[in-house]
Amino acid sequence: METKLGMKAQEKVLQVITVKAPPAVYLFASLLCLLAIFVIFVWHYPLVFKTHRAAITLTAYNTAICLGFSGLGLFTLIYKKLWLTRIFAVFIAILSGLNLVELFSQHYFNVNFWFLKNSYAAGSVGLMSPTTAICLILMSLSLFLLSWPRNAFIIPIVFLNIAALTIALIAILGHGAGIVPAFVWLGIKMAIQTALAICLFSLATLILLGRVAVEAFNELNFFNRIVVGFGFMSTLVIAIGSIAFMQIHTVSAITHKLYESPTQINNASFRIKSEINLINRHLKNFAIQPELFKNQNISEELDRAEFNIHQDLAFIQKIDPKLAAEVDELSRGFILWKQYVLESCEILANNDVNTFSARTIHNGQEQLQAFESVLDRIGFQAQKQTTELNNSIQITENDAKKLVVVIVIGFLIIGATVASLITRSLTNQLQKIKDAMLALANENLTDTIPFLDHPKEIGDMARALNVFRENVSARRELETRLQQVIESMPNGIIMVNNLGMIEIVNAQAEKIFGYERNELIGNPIEKLIPQNIAKTHPSYRANFFQNPSPRVMGAGRELFGLHRNGSEIPIEIGLAPVDSKDGMKVLASVVDITERRNSTLALNESRERLELTTRINQIGVWEYIVDEGRLIWNNAMFEIYGLDRGSFNNTYVAWRQCVHPDDIKAVEKSFNESIAALTPFSSKFRIIQPDGTIKHVNVKAKVDRQAGNQQLRMLGTNIDVTREEMALARIHTLEALRSAIVEFSDDAIISKTPTGIITSWNLGAKNMFGYSAEEAIGKPITELLFPPHLAYEENMLLEKVNAGVEIKHFETLRKCKNGELINVSITLSPIKDPLGNIVGISAIKRDISAAIRAADMLSSRKFELEKINDELQKSNKELETFAYVASHDLKSPLRGIAQLSTWIEEDLASGETEAVRGHADLLRNRIKRMEKLLDDLLLFYRAGKTEGELTRVDMNFMVSEIFEIQNNKPGLRLRINNTLPTLDTFNTPLELVIRNFFSNAIKHHDHEEGLIQVSSRPIDDQFVEISVCDDGPGIPEKFHQRVFGMFQTLKPRDELEGSGMGLALIKKIVEGYGGKVILESEGRGTCFHFSWPLRIGKRQEND
Repeated sequence: METKLGMKAQEKVLQVITVKAPPAVYLFASLLCLLAIFVIFVWHYPLVFKTHRAAITLTAYNTAICLGFSGLGLFTLIYKKLWLTRIFAVFIAILSGLNLVELFSQHYFNVNFWFLKNSYAAGSVGLMSPTTAICLILMSLSLFLLSWPRNAFIIPIVFLNIAALTIALIAILGHGAGIVPAFVWLGIKMAIQTALAICLFSLATLILLGRVAVEAFNELNFFNRIVVGFGFMSTLVIAIGSIAFMQIHTVSAITHKLYESPTQINNASFRIKSEINLINRHLKNFAIQPELFKNQNISEELDRAEFNIHQDLAFIQKIDPKLAAEVDELSRGFILWKQYVLESCEILANNDVNTFSARTIHNGQEQLQAFESVLDRIGFQAQKQTTELNNSIQITENDAKKLVVVIVIGFLIIGATVASLITRSLTNQLQKIKDAMLALANENLTDTIPFLDHPKEIGDMARALNVFRENVSARRELETRLQQVIESMPNGIIMVNNLGMIEIVNAQAEKIFGYERNELIGNPIEKLIPQNIAKTHPSYRANFFQNPSPRVMGAGRELFGLHRNGSEIPIEIGLAPVDSKDGMKVLASVVDITERRNSTLALNESRERLELTTRINQIGVWEYIVDEGRLIWNNAMFEIYGLDRGSFNNTYVAWRQCVHPDDIKAVEKSFNESIAALTPFSSKFRIIQPDGTIKHVNVKAKVDRQAGNQQLRMLGTNIDVTREEMALARIHTLEALRSAIVEFSDDAIISKTPTGIITSWNLGAKNMFGYSAEEAIGKPITELLFPPHLAYEENMLLEKVNAGVEIKHFETLRKCKNGELINVSITLSPIKDPLGNIVGISAIKRDISAAIRAADMLSSRKFELEKINDELQKSNKELETFAYVASHDLKSPLRGIAQLSTWIEEDLASGETEAVRGHADLLRNRIKRMEKLLDDLLLFYRAGKTEGELTRVDMNFMVSEIFEIQNNKPGLRLRINNTLPTLDTFNTPLELVIRNFFSNAIKHHDHEEGLIQVSSRPIDDQFVEISVCDDGPGIPEKFHQRVFGMFQTLKPRDELEGSGMGLALIKKIVEGYGGKVILESEGRGTCFHFSWPLRIGKRQEND
C-alpha cells in the first residue's frame, strides 16, 4: 500500500510540475539558461568583455554547460519530455563526477577542456571547483529522480536541493559578507555567479515541490516524520560540517590575502607559459609542415597572446609589486620576440622555409629560454612566500575548526526548531480528530472528518471514527427509510393495536378509502368495513390476536372495504403481527383490486376477440404436447390446412402428412432441434391441402414446460404467406428484368459508394466513356470522368445526395477515356438500406452532346427569327403610320389646295385680283408644306439605310460646325460643357441627329437671346450619353411621349412651319444603333439625352 501511495504522490508531483508550474519556475529556468549562454559566449569571445572577463570566466566552461543543461532539464520536466530530462541529468552527473575523480585521484582526463579549445583556455585556468561539482551532482540526481514516476522520491529530492542551496548560500556569504570562509578547495574557488545559479535551480525545484512535499510529509507516520526531521538536520550538519573540515586549508587561504598571492602568481606564470608555448608549437609545426601556415593567422594569435600576457603581468605586479622588474623584463622580451616571430613569418611567406626553420628551431629558442628563466624566478619567489605563510595558515585552520563547531551548534538549534514544528504538525492533526469526535458525540453528522485519505496512523484513526459515524447515520437513515417505505408503498398500510384502534395510515390507504389520516388515526378499524361485516369483525380480530401469524385475509372469497362516500370497493388484505414494546399490533396491507377485477373481465372479452381476429386474419394458433405427440388447433389452423375437425386425428403423424415432401426433411430436423435445445422454432415451408392446393406457411413457436406438471410443449402460430411468396417471386422476376434493362441501356448507369468509389458499371457506361467494368470498378469516379477544372463538382454532388437530396438532370461536362469532353445530363439518387441509411449512390448519365448542338442551332435560328419578326413588326407599324399619313396628313394639304383653287376661280369670276394674289400665296405655301412633308417622310424611311463610310468623328468639331450653319438667331449661343468624345461611327446618321436637335431648339425658342448646351458622360465601355439642352419654353409633361410620333407638332403649322418628323427621325436613328432617347422638361427649358455607341465595328443592319 505504501508503494501505491508513493506512486500516487509522485503522480501528484508530475501533475503539479506539468500543469501548475508557477511563473517563478519559468523565470529561474530561463535565467539559468541565459547565464550559461553568457558565460560560454565570454569564453569564446574574451575581447568583447575584456574588462570583466577574468571575473566572468571564474565559472568554468564545463560548469556553464552543466548549468545550461540544468535549466533545460527544468523546462523538459515542465513539458513532460522526461527522457530528455534523464539525458540532461546523466550528462551533468558524468561531467561533474569525472571532474571530482580527476581532482582527487590525480588521473587527468582533461575533462575541463573537452568542449574548449586550448587557445581559448590559455588565458584562464578553466577548472571546475570541487564544491561546484558536488552541487552539480546533487542537482543531476534531483533531476533524475524527478523524471522517474515509478517511485516517490519527494522528500529525498527536497533534501538534495536544500543541501545544494546551503552550500551555494555559504559560498555567497563567503564571497560577499565574509561571514564564513569562501570555498577554495584544492586551490579552486566556487564563483559567485555559479553559486547564484545553483541557488536558482534549488529554489525552482523547491517551489515546484513545496505543496506536494508538505502533503507527502503529512502522509508519513509519526515515527517516520521524526526520522525525516532528524535526518534532514543530520544531512545538513554532516554536509556543512564535512565541507567545512575538507576546506579548512581553503578557508585559511581566503582569510589571509597574502596566501592568495603565490597561488595566483603561479597560475598567471602558468598561463603565460601556455600562451608562449602554444605560439611556439605553431611555429615548429610550420617549420615541419609549411602548408599549415596558410590556414593559421599567426598575427591574430600573437595579438591575443599579447593581450592575455599583459593582463596576467599586470595582475602579477598588482599582487606583488616587488616583481615589477621581472614583469617589465617579460613585457619587453615578449615585444621583441613578437617582432622576431612576425619577421620569421614574412620569411616563410616568401617561401624561404630553411631560413624560417633555422630562426624558429635554433635562434628563437634562446629567447624562450630567457622567458622561462624569468618565470622560474617569479615561481621561486612565490614558493618562498608560500613557505613563509605556513604558520599563519595553521592559525587560520584552527579558526575554521571553531567555525565548524559554531555551525554544528547552530544546526542543532535549528534541529530543535524542526522537531517542535514536527510536534506541532502531529498535535494539529490530533486536535482535528478530537474535534471531529466531539461533534460526533453531539450527534452532529454533517461535519467532515479530516485525514480520511491519510495512509498512516492519523488516517486509521479518522477511518475508524468515520465507520462509527456511518453506523449512527445508517441507523438514522434506516428509521427514515422505513417511514418513507411505508409512506411510498403502492399498497395501503394500516397498523391496528389489540383494541382495534388505528395507529398508522399511509398515503395509499388515504387514497383507497378517501379519508385523511387524521380522520382515521384513533378510530376503530370497523370504520373501514361494510356494515354487514363490521358487526362480526371484532370476534375475527380477537381470534387473530390469540393466534397471530402472517396470513391472507378472506382467502377464496371476495372482500370489500367501505369508502368514505359509502361505496364498497373490492380489496385484498394481508395481515402480519408486529411485536412492539407497547404490545402486539397487526400490520394490514390493503390492495385496491378494482382495476384487476375490471381487467379480468376485459381479459375474457379479449380472448373472445382474439379468436375472432385469428379467424379473420388466417392466423392459426396451435399447441403440441411433446410427450403425448398430441396437437391442439384453433379453427384458423383447420382452414389453413383445408381440413375438417372430424377428419384430423390431432397427431404429429397426421400433421407430417400435410407437409410438402420436398420440405419435410428440413422442417422436421429444425423442429426436433428446437425441442431438444428448448429454443424457439421458426420455419417457412409448403403444405398440400386435400384438394392438391399448395400453400406457403410461416410457422413460429416457443418451447417450454408447463408450470404445473413440467410437461414439455410447443406453442406457436401458423400464418398463410402464399400471397407474399407469390409476390416475392414476381419481385425476383422484375429484379432480373431490371438488371437486364440496366445492363443493356444506352445510358451510363453507375453505382458508387457515398465517398465516390465506383461499385458497378453497365455496358452503356462502357460505350459512352470507353472504360471497361474491370478498369472502372473500385476506382474514384473523379479519377476517370472528371475534367480537372470540374473536380469540385463531385464533393458538391456527394454532399447533397448524402443528405438525402435527389439530383435530376444536372448538365455538365465529363471526360472520356480518349480525353474527349462530352456533355452529359446526370441524375443522382441515394441508395438506402432497410433502416434508411444511405449505403450508396445511383448515377444515370445521358450523353446530350447532340441535343445541345441541336439546341444551340435552334437558339441561333430562334434569335434570327425573333430579329426578323421585330423588324417585320416595326415595318408593319411604319406601314400603318404611312397609311395614316396618306389618308390624313397628305390629304390635308391637298384638300387645302383644292379649296384655295375654288376660291381663286370665284375671285377671278368676280374680278377680285387682290384676293386672288393672297389665295395664290396660300396655295404656294400649301404646296411647299406638302413638298417638305414628302421630303421628311422619305428621309424617315431612309434613316439607317444610307450610313456612309465608317469614320472617326470629333464631336466637338461636328457640334460647333452644325450650330454655326443652322443658327439663324444671333442672340442664341452654344456652350460645350466638357470635352466631347471622338467616336468611330458613321458620320451621316449622327450629324442628322444633332442637326434635328439644334433645329428644334432654335425653331421653338421664344426669346431673341438664349443658350444651347451640349455635354457628354460615359455610360459604360460601349456607350456614351450626349445631352442637348436649351432654355426655351419647354415641353409640358403630357406631351413627352407624343412629340416622338410622326407628324406631331405642338403648334399649328400655319403658326410655326414644320413637318413634325424631326424627333421621330431622331428616335428611329438612335434606337437603330442600340441607344435610347430621354426627354426631360420641367417648366422652362428642355433637355434631350441620347446614347450612342463609342465605336461601330461593322455595318449595322436596321431594316
